[in-house]
Amino acid sequence: MIIVFTQTVTTRQKTFIALLTLLFIWILFKQWLSSSFSVEKNIIITPAPVLRAVAGDITPQDQSSLTLLNRMSEYLRQSYPLKYGLALPQLGIPRRGFVVIIKRKPVIMINPVIEESTGSSQLSFESCLSIPGVEGYVYRNDAITVSYYDQDWNRQTLNAIDIEAYIIQHEYDHLQGILFTDKLVTEEEKNIPTE
Repeated sequence: MIIVFTQTVTTRQKTFIALLTLLFIWILFKQWLSSSFSVEKNIIITPAPVLRAVAGDITPQDQSSLTLLNRMSEYLRQSYPLKYGLALPQLGIPRRGFVVIIKRKPVIMINPVIEESTGSSQLSFESCLSIPGVEGYVYRNDAITVSYYDQDWNRQTLNAIDIEAYIIQHEYDHLQGILFTDKLVTEEEKNIPTE
């Protein structure tokens, strides 16, 4: 910002301009603070009760959830090592929304519904940001159809297979208050044929 004075400025005017400049800097600082919210530092870890709650629907008026979903999308897009999904309950927000990586891009799913499971039950090796240090096998359907609203409130339908289907089911479980550890299979169960 450049201020050019065409006449003599009084001390009072200089003080006023200095205060306005400080106010402008403060507003910019506040905006920077709000945009630097760290998704990773705010991930809820078990045994937090919100991870066991059934999430409620998001409405178009719920701007805070929509803003957070966009930040989660950016977090997943930039994450290294790669993370495949994150649900609002994992950030302490019991609302039906998550972000998953589909074809290497983050996809926001609002109020998703798994409409159909058309594949077979397969073992999926999983872990979870809310349960650090734990990993294991669970059975997931290898082909699903999910409907959801995107961030512009357009209704979408996606047919997902293999790892993308597993990721969506994992995040969908978070909306139901279910953790992957609830579905861990034992060594004996891994050897039992499905279907």
